[in-house]
Amino acid sequence: MKTIILNIDDDPIALFLVNNALRNAGFSGEVLEFPDGKDLNEFIAKVEDDGNKYVLLLDINMQDIGGWEVCDKIAEMPNKSNFEVVIITSSIDRSDRIKAEKYDFIKGFITKPINAADVKAYF
Repeated sequence: MKTIILNIDDDPIALFLVNNALRNAGFSGEVLEFPDGKDLNEFIAKVEDDGNKYVLLLDINMQDIGGWEVCDKIAEMPNKSNFEVVIITSSIDRSDRIKAEKYDFIKGFITKPINAADVKAYF
């Protein structure tokens, strides 16, 4: 089984910082970037049960399709066990953490600004 990271954020600087944190945390696997939820939803709709694990580092506050809509899409998928989500957000709103409890594939939260130690905790 291979772990593939899906880095999703509509801020190009945040995408860069997350990729940098992954490298600093020692992750050397495949990382795919998505600048919005729409592109990500199109990608995950094509993922079959290929034996790989997809870990989404997902910003919840995006302009087109937000992170919660992405989570709703994953929840409907028959192969949702292939996905794990780590929410990356600048929000400290407790309601986001409560909302996350309804999704069994959300494994945690990282608060921006991101650093390697936070990322390393999940890999």
